[in-house]
Amino acid sequence: MGKDREPPRVDAPQATASREIPLRPSTADCPQRGVDGGKLHCHCEVSERRKRFAPQTKAEGTTVMATAAASAAAQESLAPVDGATLLLTGLLGVLVLVYLLNAATQGLGGPASVADVLAVLRQGVRDPRRAELRERALREAEDAEAERVLHHEEVDHLERDVEDDDLSDDDEDDLDDADLGFVDNGDDEIAAAALDENAQDVDGEAPAGAEPDFDNMTERQMQKAMRKRRKRDEKRARQEWIRERERRRQAEREAYLARQQERDEEHELEAAAQRETLEEKRKEDEALYKQWRGAITVERQGEDAGDADDQVAATIVKYIKENKVVRLEDLAADMELRTQDVKQRLEAIVAEGRIDGVFDDRGKFIHVTTQELDALAQYITERGRVSIRELTQAQLVSTTAASTEAEAYADPSGATSTSAWTTTSMFGISGVVAAANSVAVASTARANTNRIFPFPSLRSRTHVSFAQLIHEIIQKHGKRIDEVVRPERDFDYDIFSIQTLRKSYLLRKDGVIMETPQYMHMRVALGIHGDDLESAFAMYDKMSRRLYTPASPTLFNSGTPRAQLASCFLLALKGDSIEGIFDTLGDCAKISKYAGGIGLHMHNLRSSNSHIEGTNGKSSGIVPFLKIFNETARAVNQAGKRKGAFAIYLEPHHADIEQFIELRRNTGAEELRTHDLFMERVQQNALWSLFDPNTAPGLEEVYGDEYKALYERYETEGRAVKTVRAQDLWVSMLRSIKESGGPYLTNKDAVNNRSNKKNLGTIKSSNLCNEIVEYSSPDESAVCTLSSLILANYVTEEVDDTFGFRFNFEMLTEVTREVVRNLDLCIDRMFYPIESARTSNLRHRPMGIGVSGLHDVFMKLKMAYDSPEAKQLNKLIFETIYRAAVLESSELARVKGPYESFAGSPASQGVFQFEMWGLDVTTEGELFYKDWEGIHKNMVRYGLRNSLLVALMPTASSASIAGVTESFEILTSNLYSRKVMAGEYTIVNKYMVRELVERGIWNQNLSERILSNNGSIQVFADEIPADVRHRYRTVWEYKMRDYIVMSADRAPFVCQTQSLNLYMVRPTIPKLNAMLQYAHKKGLKTLLYYLRTKAVTEAIKFTAPEGMHHIIDENENKNENKVSENEKAILADNDDRECLSCSA
Repeated sequence: MGKDREPPRVDAPQATASREIPLRPSTADCPQRGVDGGKLHCHCEVSERRKRFAPQTKAEGTTVMATAAASAAAQESLAPVDGATLLLTGLLGVLVLVYLLNAATQGLGGPASVADVLAVLRQGVRDPRRAELRERALREAEDAEAERVLHHEEVDHLERDVEDDDLSDDDEDDLDDADLGFVDNGDDEIAAAALDENAQDVDGEAPAGAEPDFDNMTERQMQKAMRKRRKRDEKRARQEWIRERERRRQAEREAYLARQQERDEEHELEAAAQRETLEEKRKEDEALYKQWRGAITVERQGEDAGDADDQVAATIVKYIKENKVVRLEDLAADMELRTQDVKQRLEAIVAEGRIDGVFDDRGKFIHVTTQELDALAQYITERGRVSIRELTQAQLVSTTAASTEAEAYADPSGATSTSAWTTTSMFGISGVVAAANSVAVASTARANTNRIFPFPSLRSRTHVSFAQLIHEIIQKHGKRIDEVVRPERDFDYDIFSIQTLRKSYLLRKDGVIMETPQYMHMRVALGIHGDDLESAFAMYDKMSRRLYTPASPTLFNSGTPRAQLASCFLLALKGDSIEGIFDTLGDCAKISKYAGGIGLHMHNLRSSNSHIEGTNGKSSGIVPFLKIFNETARAVNQAGKRKGAFAIYLEPHHADIEQFIELRRNTGAEELRTHDLFMERVQQNALWSLFDPNTAPGLEEVYGDEYKALYERYETEGRAVKTVRAQDLWVSMLRSIKESGGPYLTNKDAVNNRSNKKNLGTIKSSNLCNEIVEYSSPDESAVCTLSSLILANYVTEEVDDTFGFRFNFEMLTEVTREVVRNLDLCIDRMFYPIESARTSNLRHRPMGIGVSGLHDVFMKLKMAYDSPEAKQLNKLIFETIYRAAVLESSELARVKGPYESFAGSPASQGVFQFEMWGLDVTTEGELFYKDWEGIHKNMVRYGLRNSLLVALMPTASSASIAGVTESFEILTSNLYSRKVMAGEYTIVNKYMVRELVERGIWNQNLSERILSNNGSIQVFADEIPADVRHRYRTVWEYKMRDYIVMSADRAPFVCQTQSLNLYMVRPTIPKLNAMLQYAHKKGLKTLLYYLRTKAVTEAIKFTAPEGMHHIIDENENKNENKVSENEKAILADNDDRECLSCSA
């Protein structure tokens, strides 16, 4: 900065202190350059501005506007001159400047801008000595103008952001603090002084006399006046922005208060409506109280109250007797009482004995007299297991108005029914009981789905499940679906069947049953076929007529959000490590959660005391982990429908096999895989080596000759952990079977030698019921979806022209082909609990078609199970099923393509399942059908859609629902107690009863004696003809040799295997050995599912009338826990005649 000079003295009214003012420093070179309020600034510049803009003099009543930078530059550049010249030049410049500023102000209607000042300066003093002054002043003024324009653009930008509601609170603070003429960094006092001095009304023009007097101002005063005017304009803009912001905030507050007021008004309306509802209810209760108050209070007055009660009770009794089946709600409405009051009065009436009947679980009272119940019980006792339709046709009592209930059940919509209910005039008490026990849910398909699965509309959803699509289909086609459903077919079930359905199969919501059996069938069909209504209706018709039934998981889950339709999952242990074991355990839990049965092989898990390299410790072996799996099965039940269950498979060469067998005797959850080599050494009474999979790996990966070679090599190399007698190990297995019914026994060599999956690898396990044999690995968990054909319903009155049996083979072929289509569709539709199951099922597409009621067929046709005709029909039925399945699977392959792993399979080489058993299509008499050559050509040309087709599973629950015998098994008793998920029920052989009734033999006395003889009729030779007694033998009275032979006869047409139960009254080790050795000799894949035995002591099953106490107690010798030396010797002697004879 230059030195201060003494200013010239002039005769002027004011004195101006003159000093040197430095030029504004360059912001580009300043180290303190920054951003404040969104504006680029320099702190050095701000400090200099504060110094320069500090007021030096004040002119009363004036506002000075000038450019300080220009004045300072002028003074800085002036050369020393004499005082007179300086004074003259200064006055001339000021006069010209003031004149031009006033002219600009008046012409523009407002204060002059800096641009006007620049124009004045350009046209100002012509003094050559002031050229440098003008140039510098122009440059400084242009810089100031550019800064002001940039500043106002930034302020406008911030104001627009505020108007767009895009500013945060921080942004508003930035706007408040923007440099709108105020001095930052603690200079608030200076700013306030600048604003307060000569303040103007920002809403109007400056007050009178407030215009600056430029004629009497020095240059510095003009600069100050211009600076104040600029600040005034900026203050006006800021105040206007503040007022706008306040107006906007006030509008927002008013809108919020308005919304709050609306909500308060809505709440008040709701509260008022609720109060009004409560008041109306109170008035109704008060009116009802007043109505009955007289009847309650007049009890003190004498007999009038009693007469009123008697009148009400008499009215209720009359109403019930007229209607037979009464809905309590309807009765309450007619009596103008509450439903609970009606129920209490009715209970009192029943307790007094004025009327007989029962309350059901759906709010109805059923009037049944004691005499009617006695007649019904006697009819069921005499006739055996009868359907509800038979009960409705029995004229046990006089006809009643109960037909109304039946019609309502037949047609829930209330429309006139065109079904078989034209005969409801004969409904009677049996029909009443039937209606009470047959889930008479007045519902439609649309109503059912809305109540059970209230999905939102699919039009508003991007991703939907298949179950939601089914829901939409039912909403759209509900009327057509209801027209197809045949409610009267529910009466073809007996009460035992209905109770089984009620217990576990019919869908519930909040504990209330929401569907009838017919709507269950329709739900299952729609869940598989979706919008293909014709196929769904065809499937429903077959199921409704009980020609076949899907397995329990399909009935449980089809058409629901988690449609897990498979019955069986076969898993491999993922690795001999903690991670592998517990990963597998997690998969088992997920599958069990969705009602899947699990088979798991653990052959690769190292044995106890095996060295662990990672910890340098010893393995605990297989048993501790089996206990963990067992507890998991107990904890994770099958979707709440039935208990979870795992079947663990282990090969007999594993070093922990002995502990495994002992564990089976205590818990019952493990199964064994036998080998031809092991059975050979048992017969030879040779040694058997046990290996640790950790030191003798790979034995589980081979079978047949390869297994024998590897096993003997490991023996030669001395890798065996332990050596035992093969017979000792075998006897341990037999003892476990004798005591607990298991373990299951599966022939690994037979399974793999006769499998269509042998191209994939070695099959290492079966499933929970020992009828599914599929390849599984850590990456692929085998899956199988099942259905069973109900063979009893294919028996006809006419003899088949082709084969000479009263059996509809053509319909069996048609239905089997439809079952193949449905099961193949299930593979694509179903929900998979784990990804490895999806991978396997979509690659190989296996299925299992089984049967129920084979023995019913023989009994209907009046054949003994072991007769030559029955043996021939047995083979013919299963050849028909296998042929139809291959035909349809080949046709599906032609349309959709073969399954992914078809190439390399035996089927791809034209090998049928029966050819693996040694049967030849060209050999006369071995096969019934003559078109196998054509089927062979199509199979080779188009392939098969499914790798496996037939598997004969146990059908306990589904056979009970259908009212037939299980699978291919023999009836266990002509009158017995059956325990299933729904409870324990007494079952009577209806075929035997009907034949005895036709012959005039059946009577109450005979039925009581059969009951006392545990369901056997063989001791009644004097009353029952020999041919009847021969046909109606129970399984305990048949030879197991014939039973095993018939299993071997059907085996060539079963591409998986059959769940084979064996029966023995008094099992012994030699007899068990003979049976199982014979089954192995016949080449069966499954040697044993369960051994069924009779109890050591038969308890009283029924209470006979007085005088009928012919109860037979059977006691068996219990000293068979140890195997004697004589029994061991017998093991090598397969005397089939002794061990396979009748077990009586």
